[in-house]
Amino acid sequence: MIMDSILDLLGYTTTRLLLPLVTFGKVRAAAVTEDEYSYNWLGARREKDGTVVLDTSTAGWIGYIFWLFVLAVVLSVVRGF
Repeated sequence: MIMDSILDLLGYTTTRLLLPLVTFGKVRAAAVTEDEYSYNWLGARREKDGTVVLDTSTAGWIGYIFWLFVLAVVLSVVRGF
């Protein structure tokens, strides 16, 4: 349970920081304290200005995927492909 919380926090924080930089502000993660809005089945919603907002669980999964990709790259470099 504690490990899940740490991983959720790491994945969400990574997405919250990196996603707006990578997408030039077009996609961002919702704040944890944000009121619950209706998201589609992918965990996203579009605001009136065209910005896509991801819910916290979707943002966490994107962060997980990012760190798994980083781990795979590091392991492939260390092992020499």
